[in-house]
Amino acid sequence: MDSGDDIEDVSLFDADDDVSRRSKKSKIRHPVASFFHLFFRVSAIIVYLLCELLTSSFIACMVTIILLLSCDFWAVKNVTGRLMVGLRWWNQVDDDGRSHWVFEARKVSAQGGKTSSEAESRIFWLGLITCPMIWVIFAFSALFSFKVKWLAVVVMGVVLQGANLYGYIRCKVGSRKNLTSMATSYLGKQFLRQRTFKLIYPTPAIDRDTFHQTRVLRALANLALDTGVALGCPLRALSSQDHKISQDSHQQHSKMELYGYPLKAKFNQPQPSPPKALPATSTVASNYKNCIPCHSESFSTPWMPNSYYKTAALNPTLAPLTENFPGLPPTKIVPFISEKPNSVFTRHTLDDWHRSNMTNYKESETTRHNAERLRADLNRAIKDVYQQAKRTQGESTRNLGERVNDIEYWKSELCIELDAMIRETNSLADMQKRLERALADTEGPFQVAHKCLLHREKRMGIDLVNDDVEKQLVTEIKIIKSCRERLQQCLDTVNSQLMSNKEARQELEKDLADKQMGHHIDSKCYQLKNTSRDIHFFKGVERIDATVSVPETWARFTDNNIFRSQSARAASAKLRASTESLLMGTADEMWRQFSKVNDAFTSRITEIANAKSKIQTHLAKTRQEIFQIETKIQVIQKTIKDKEAQLKVAQTRLDERTRRPNVELCRDAAQIRLVQEVNEINETLRNLHQCLRASEDMLQMLVRSKGVLEQDLVVKNNSLFIDQERCMGMRKSYPSTVQILGYVSAGLT
Repeated sequence: MDSGDDIEDVSLFDADDDVSRRSKKSKIRHPVASFFHLFFRVSAIIVYLLCELLTSSFIACMVTIILLLSCDFWAVKNVTGRLMVGLRWWNQVDDDGRSHWVFEARKVSAQGGKTSSEAESRIFWLGLITCPMIWVIFAFSALFSFKVKWLAVVVMGVVLQGANLYGYIRCKVGSRKNLTSMATSYLGKQFLRQRTFKLIYPTPAIDRDTFHQTRVLRALANLALDTGVALGCPLRALSSQDHKISQDSHQQHSKMELYGYPLKAKFNQPQPSPPKALPATSTVASNYKNCIPCHSESFSTPWMPNSYYKTAALNPTLAPLTENFPGLPPTKIVPFISEKPNSVFTRHTLDDWHRSNMTNYKESETTRHNAERLRADLNRAIKDVYQQAKRTQGESTRNLGERVNDIEYWKSELCIELDAMIRETNSLADMQKRLERALADTEGPFQVAHKCLLHREKRMGIDLVNDDVEKQLVTEIKIIKSCRERLQQCLDTVNSQLMSNKEARQELEKDLADKQMGHHIDSKCYQLKNTSRDIHFFKGVERIDATVSVPETWARFTDNNIFRSQSARAASAKLRASTESLLMGTADEMWRQFSKVNDAFTSRITEIANAKSKIQTHLAKTRQEIFQIETKIQVIQKTIKDKEAQLKVAQTRLDERTRRPNVELCRDAAQIRLVQEVNEINETLRNLHQCLRASEDMLQMLVRSKGVLEQDLVVKNNSLFIDQERCMGMRKSYPSTVQILGYVSAGLT
């Protein structure tokens, strides 16, 4: 891909730019760029040569050389080439993902803008060409000396610096074809220049024979001038005007005006196509008489374009040769009729008679010679007509063959693209089925999550809480709804893309059918010959123009169909990739949430089971304590009864002793002890009654706690049944990853 209409040329060969060098400046306009153009590459070579003397570490040397080579590659590619010689190259990627290499040269302004100096050009090309050659020498040296570890470093140098050299040569010459033709043109131009000067400009010692040879060469040059362009020969103006030949002069001038230099890399301007018309038969016959014919195999000589030379006309004259060639002695004109005698005569002389006969002979010979020439011209004309008809028919046949080849090429391209489109459409249809299955398989998890929420609403009492399981179930429902919406949108997009693919496929099939019909017709026309049976006259058929396209629009139509199909395939492949990513993402997202819900259920079930176990433990302990309290109450009641019997005995004794007479009512020790005993027994009974009431109160509290524990145990059993049996039992039927990805249907598993 070359850019620009005008290109500033920087010569690659010093011998060809003598004229342009006079106008270039020898001053270095970019000293910093010139310095770094040579600094990095020369430093890399020096480090490679002296690395074993500087250090024994191969890694350090290798890293240093690669860094210097990388810096040199970047500097030469992006900076010095643009500043020093006005060339640059890079790679770009278009919207279709195709990579293109771009080679550009600086445009020349109409006012004659700045050009690169001669010194900078020499520095640039010298460093650009010499250093890769040195690395090539290093490569052979490392290879033959079996230094395998250094071979990779040397190859890196050859690749990096060779890439810049190739890129800038492409920028200079324009294309690979011009790259080879430039060297050929240079050698061919030098050879033709030497041969032309040797033939046209003879040595100073000029005699009459040499002079006549020079005139013959001039006639050949004029003949080439008249017929060379018409026949498509690469010969150009070799004629000259007023050859000045002198014995002491070795120079001969030719009036040939130079309009361009054939070695310039003008690859951005197309070379004008050579004329195809042949001259008339009489012109060819007259011009080819006693002349060497021009060979047409040099028709495509690339180094001598038509637009670079302008020929000078040579007008014939009847003046003596001495006027055009003053170095020759004057010629004497012999009179045709002798001078008349003084006397008058009435008869012809014998000389007149012989002269008349000779004149008749010459006229007869001239007439016969003209007749022979006419016959030769007629034979040549017949041969030329036959050759022209044969050549015309051959060109038509060749054009038909090329047309058949073009149709075959586009047929193969259409077949390849059609097969690719069919495969892509089938793949997209499979993806559509997967999407439909995946969308259908998400309905089951959604219903399971919804039923789990409904079942958990049946929990009782304190267990009816908004726990983590509840939150995860709500999140799971939201995620499943989001996945279903995205899958539905993707399914709609896939359906639309399938319609686009089918339309592109129909266009390809229609174009392929037209190509097959056209190929059949053109193949039949290509095989027709003069001896074929099914050929007829169709008068006026050449005046009927039933064409609807030209080769450019014909090829562009198929190319556009292929391009549309490729665009549709690219969009389809991208959609399939995004759909696959969506399926993987939704499956992963749903499975992650499914695992979170299951983990929450497991954790909650574990908590409820632990709580149930603790309640059962506390209930057992409470029952045991109730039993013990009841036993203690019975013991206290029995003790109270026993103490009441002792109190009765003590009070009976005191009562009986109150019946003692008179002085016998003595407050003796027995009386005192009985009183103390009654008081002690009353105090004991009072304490026992308090303990009995406290035990009975505690027994009531234990019974109440027992009821609470039993009710809580019922609640925990109910919650555990809902979470463990109902919810987790339903979640065991959750679809697998293969089902969520749409590979198989839920009914097949």
